[in-house]
Amino acid sequence: DGLFAIEGLSHIGPSSGSVIRLTKKGAKWASATFAELPAEGCAATDPGDGTLLVATAPQVTGNAGDGWAKTSTKIVRIQKDGKVETLLDVVDCFSQPTSVAIAPSGVVYV
Repeated sequence: DGLFAIEGLSHIGPSSGSVIRLTKKGAKWASATFAELPAEGCAATDPGDGTLLVATAPQVTGNAGDGWAKTSTKIVRIQKDGKVETLLDVVDCFSQPTSVAIAPSGVVYV
C-alpha cells in the first residue's frame, strides 16, 4: 500500500539510496524507508507482481588501473517485504540509467 519513490546521492565515488514508502494519513503525507539500495536509485518500474525493479547509479568499487575507476551498476528487485535481491551487476558501466521498462515478453530494458 502507498506510493513508492526512489532516492539517493551519488557524488565522486560514494553512492547511497533507498526506496521510500509514502502514505497518506488524514490530510498529511508521511514517508518511511522501505528498503536500502546498494547505490543511488536512478530508475524504477513495477513488474506487476508486487515487487519493484530498480536500476542504480554507477558506484566506484575500486581502481582499474591507468587512472580509471572500477564501477558497478546494479539492477535489483525489491520484494514485498523490503528485501533487496540483486538480479544483475554490470561491471565497468559508466552510464547512468534513466529508465527501466519491461516488454510483454518479460525482457527488461534499461
